[in-house]
Amino acid sequence: MNASYSDGIDRALPVTWDAVDPAQYAQRGQFTVKGTVPGTDATVKATVTVVGNDLTVDLADDTGAFHGGASGTLYGLYGDGVPSRNLIEGMNLRTVSTKAQDGPQHPGADALEVVKPLADSTDGDVPRATCSEAASGAATTSAG
Repeated sequence: MNASYSDGIDRALPVTWDAVDPAQYAQRGQFTVKGTVPGTDATVKATVTVVGNDLTVDLADDTGAFHGGASGTLYGLYGDGVPSRNLIEGMNLRTVSTKAQDGPQHPGADALEVVKPLADSTDGDVPRATCSEAASGAATTSAG
């Protein structure tokens, strides 16, 4: 379940789902599962579709803590809204490598244009921005 916050970013809220009888998963068809959002009076419903031997992956499901080490992107920010602030915040993006301002590589992703979306998605935490056109014309902007 998503909630809209005053900063304009939608964030997922945890849902405690009612128990489901395994027999409901054993055959094709649909059934409804009810849930509650802890700490609120909100109730939610989800329609589950059983499609047989097909595997369906819900990328919105929380599978536990992320243990990877990547928190950066190469040319991953193009400009305001691309990608969305929700996506930037959800990735916990901390480092962006992009082209220097007005560099010749492509029309977007200039260093000064991607600083604002990065700052907006990290509560303004962009303490250092460095640009180097020495060999590649790339710039690195770090948050945190």
